[in-house]
Amino acid sequence: MDDLKLYAASDSGIQSALNTVQVYTQDIGMEFGLDKCAVLHLKRGRNRDFGEDVQLVDGSIIHHLDAEESYTYLGVSESHVQDVSKVKEALCSKACRMQPETLMHLLSACKHYASCAYIHRHNAALRILYYHLRHFYGIDKTPVLPYAPGDIESVVENDKCKIYWNYSFPTTRQLTATKPDIVLIDTSGCTMYVIEFSAPAETNIVVKEAEKRTKYQDLVFELRQLYPGFTVKLIVLIIGVLGGVKSSLLANIKLIPACQRNAEALLSRMQKAVLLGSLRLLRAHDPNSL
Repeated sequence: MDDLKLYAASDSGIQSALNTVQVYTQDIGMEFGLDKCAVLHLKRGRNRDFGEDVQLVDGSIIHHLDAEESYTYLGVSESHVQDVSKVKEALCSKACRMQPETLMHLLSACKHYASCAYIHRHNAALRILYYHLRHFYGIDKTPVLPYAPGDIESVVENDKCKIYWNYSFPTTRQLTATKPDIVLIDTSGCTMYVIEFSAPAETNIVVKEAEKRTKYQDLVFELRQLYPGFTVKLIVLIIGVLGGVKSSLLANIKLIPACQRNAEALLSRMQKAVLLGSLRLLRAHDPNSL
């Protein structure tokens, strides 16, 4: 229990509420930080100059605030009149100073982390799928740890497949999206899999999947023209920043024959990678928070 604010309609009401909280606090082995506590007596929205201190059941005193005094609650200086600009400044993210510092903002919408932590988390999860494909098709004779350091080749191939990583495909017309996360060409099955992955906020999973499908539909159409005789399939995989998924995710990854047998294990490892990436971000943002 920490940073608690109590309200009551009368002096006796606030006294009763404080006594109850102190008893509970003692029962769980905690205590009041009296140097950070204060009592504010209001009448018609104004601080009453004649307010009194409050005595707790153990005899300790919580001092009242005079008319010109203030106190700090959750990092914000407060009194009977609030400075809105100071409240907004205190609530803004320490990273970008643009939006309120909520969990979802930090993990999925903060511009400060968009070019580094989000990409690292995205790639950490996607590498699990990428190295699985390499091993399945015999490019790697033994499994490679997906978190092994080193750059990933943009194109690898053998007589069974060709795998592109973050490769920009040349097209016959100008397209807005030509660089999918992974493209797998299964030469024996004459099938091309355009694979896109994203790790948005849980509330944005459905929208993000629809966005990805719309974004790459022109490229899929173009590849069908450039690779006659090949079936081109768009595979969209979405895992929320807290590991949340749609019920259709398992079916989506099973559209890739190389993943059908190990689909559950692959998704579980990708979820874990996303969660660890989110945890690292939060620890880096505030080392004392976790």
